[in-house]
Amino acid sequence: MNNRNKLIVASLALVSVTLTGTAATSRALAQGTSQSGGSGTLVAMIAQKFHLNQSDVQAVFDQYQQQRQADRQQNFNDKLNQAIRTGQLTNTQKDLIVAKEQEVKTQLTQIRSMPAANDRKNAMHQLQSDLKSWAHQNNIGAQWLRFLSGPGQR
Repeated sequence: MNNRNKLIVASLALVSVTLTGTAATSRALAQGTSQSGGSGTLVAMIAQKFHLNQSDVQAVFDQYQQQRQADRQQNFNDKLNQAIRTGQLTNTQKDLIVAKEQEVKTQLTQIRSMPAANDRKNAMHQLQSDLKSWAHQNNIGAQWLRFLSGPGQR
């Protein structure tokens, strides 16, 4: 690996650690600022600072985010399987949780696209209420509704 690539990897690693601790803030900033808006985003700032192609830096960030999401999903699946082995959940409950998680992801995408903050807040409260009722009806503990929490709330 040449020195430039080492510098890029080291810089991105440092940024990744920082982003892990402040993911909610970063997400809010990223949603509020256009990617094409120049130095308004972290990706643009890194690209500008290190004289890199912004799309290359964005690709690295996207790849990292996808890998972290896959790791989180695998970890959650492992916890579900362990809960089945210890009798905390049944296979049916696990299947219900996995299906509900996909449904909630779709709903969260719709909620995030709402223009008014108050509408988003009300929709999130309604979603949480509905999920708690669903969990109660299916005898599923609240700890298995991890997909309700956003970054930094887990």
